[in-house]
Amino acid sequence: MNEVIDAETGAIVLITPTNVDKSTAVTLQNGFQPFFAAAESLRERALAVTVTDADDTKGMKEARGVRLQLKEVRVSAKKVHKSLKEESLRTGKAIDGLYNLLVYRISPLEEALDEQETYALRKQEERIQARREERASALIDFEYTHHTDLAALTEEAFASVLADAKDLHELRQSRARRDKEERQAAAIAAAEAQEERLAQRQAAADAAAKAQEEHLGQLAKEAAEQEERLKAETAKRKAAEAALAKERAEAESKRKAVEAALAKERAEAESKRKAVEAALAKERAEAESKASAFKAAETARLHAEEKAAQAPDREKLESFARNILTMVPTVSSKEGKRVAKEIASKVEALAAWVAQQAATL
Repeated sequence: MNEVIDAETGAIVLITPTNVDKSTAVTLQNGFQPFFAAAESLRERALAVTVTDADDTKGMKEARGVRLQLKEVRVSAKKVHKSLKEESLRTGKAIDGLYNLLVYRISPLEEALDEQETYALRKQEERIQARREERASALIDFEYTHHTDLAALTEEAFASVLADAKDLHELRQSRARRDKEERQAAAIAAAEAQEERLAQRQAAADAAAKAQEEHLGQLAKEAAEQEERLKAETAKRKAAEAALAKERAEAESKRKAVEAALAKERAEAESKRKAVEAALAKERAEAESKASAFKAAETARLHAEEKAAQAPDREKLESFARNILTMVPTVSSKEGKRVAKEIASKVEALAAWVAQQAATL
């Protein structure tokens, strides 16, 4: 017996004749036995490697060596696994193809024989269905609801059902006619009662209209008297409005004369104010012009003196900037050259900044 690991569960499975045939078991054993042997030979070495110190370089080197050997065994086994798997898939596809071909040849024969075998049963079912449809058609005019299989009834039972359906249908029609006549009689009685109520309402409405007409006549008389009084009051109001309008016109004329005089005075005062402001603005502009000229001349003089005083400092700073560029040390190692390159970059930036500051002096 041999052991393999189940690809899905990870459990160890024994290769025995109960799960694969003998030839397959031999093929698997020959294919994987060398890898099991190689893995087992490396097992004790792998378990013996224990690294607990960061300075244990020998142990880490041993772990790497064993790991790479196990990896080589696993990769080689993977190639064999892929080859055997592909062969198994090709075999499965060939088996499926042969089985499908057999089914393709047998299935039509089975179906044809099944039709022959059930011929009498199918014909009987067709007769039963025809009887069911014929009896349902005979009952359809009577609005009969049936809850049994009509085809299963005997001729006597169906005749009884058909007679019951006819009687029930006639009873429904008779009841419908009686209900219709009763509704019509009730409608006529209701219409007559409604007509009587309408006549009573009409009489009451006529009496109310006559009383309303008399009341309107009285209101018309009172309205005529009120209109005469309004005409007299309107004439008085118009006379008073005419007098008030005359007074308002005279007051408006006086107001406009006063506003014209005030406007003339305001215009003269505004003209004088603008003349004074123009004179003041002219004097102010001349004074500001003189002050700006004096300030510009004074600023130029002070700037020239400051430049002259700072000239030696600018020369010192420019010389310092040039000397900075010679301060990068000469080195020979790779790491030293990397650091020297970074120092040179920073020194160049510093020299440029010093030169820029000197230029402002």
